[in-house]
Amino acid sequence: MVRPDLFQQAIYKPVCWLGLVIVIVSVITLIAGLKTRREMRAFVGSNGVLVGVLATGAAALFPVMLHSTLATGNSLTAYSVASNRNALVLASIWWPVAFVLAVVYFVFISRRYSGKASVRRDNQGYYELEGETNMKEQQHALSSSVEDLAAWQPPKPCVGLRPK
Repeated sequence: MVRPDLFQQAIYKPVCWLGLVIVIVSVITLIAGLKTRREMRAFVGSNGVLVGVLATGAAALFPVMLHSTLATGNSLTAYSVASNRNALVLASIWWPVAFVLAVVYFVFISRRYSGKASVRRDNQGYYELEGETNMKEQQHALSSSVEDLAAWQPPKPCVGLRPK
């Protein structure tokens, strides 16, 4: 194991326990959604599992993200790799704007493509739908190939040619 102390340290961090609770509740929600065929419940449960696992992992790793094999002073910590104050202030300004744009885009896409996918409704005119005309063409091609197969005769042997 790369970091055997990871689990020992995680026991003493309350955020890790919160992440584990999220994972357990989400797994129960996911299973209940699958058993009752409620797709939204299963979807929320699966997303909760992802959030819980990521939160538990991040809390367990904090503050030492990458241990050095040379010396503990060379390890990468959250504090040693943080950006300077000006960069963090700038990020705190543009981050809310980017978050609002991402939420607006998510809401637009969710409403535009809500529900289950349907070939007849969602092909956007790029694909030809399998219909009766297409099926009739396939049946005609199949019947003509069967007729050709039935009319096949083996080739006649060549008369007058002798092997050397």
